[in-house]
Amino acid sequence: SAPDPHLQRYRLQKQKKIRRRILPRALREVGKNRMFLVFIGWMVMGITWGMTNQKWDIITATHFAVSALATGGLTAPPATEEGILPNGVALFVGFYCLFGIPLFYTAMAHFAKIMVEKHLVEADQIVIRTPMQPTEFEFAKHLCSYKDDYMHLSDFIVLYFLRRSKTNIETIELLRQQFELLDKDGDGLLTLEEATAGIFGVKKEGKRKQRFLSMVRRRHLSEIPDAI
Repeated sequence: SAPDPHLQRYRLQKQKKIRRRILPRALREVGKNRMFLVFIGWMVMGITWGMTNQKWDIITATHFAVSALATGGLTAPPATEEGILPNGVALFVGFYCLFGIPLFYTAMAHFAKIMVEKHLVEADQIVIRTPMQPTEFEFAKHLCSYKDDYMHLSDFIVLYFLRRSKTNIETIELLRQQFELLDKDGDGLLTLEEATAGIFGVKKEGKRKQRFLSMVRRRHLSEIPDAI
């Protein structure tokens, strides 16, 4: 029997949708990791030179291509009886190591960055998904708000940063003091005029402002090395 034209059309449309999704994603990944492509191309050049010029097998050529870069040029082809590399060999090895060593360590740094970012994302997911304890709820519900016994989004976000050790209570208190200085009418909200007025333009009690400024000075002085 003849194939169903509607089924063929459906399959073609599905294949086009898959290509539209996969191709841009693949191009993005290639763009982000193009350093690896450059590094692999450089390694292939070293391996090819070793196999054609030095007549090495692929294992020996690969060992040279990797170890010459990883050891900072300490691995080189055999020298003459006088301990000198032939001119052509010396030129290639010098050129290969001169640009290949920075490329090697840049690629390794990029690889380490990918691994670290993956670990950080996983750690963030674990922290976010960790069930909240009742003591954490009681502690966090008043981190940013005092008007009710509910945890607001701001409280939840600050609790997350505390869990990840990305902030501390002293910093939160400094931010709260600054917010209260900017909040002229004390309604817990900042208008555009209040937010852009600046701390020194806020008309509040002098003692309150001085207490905040002294807290800021003490915090900054404690972070300055004694040698300065």
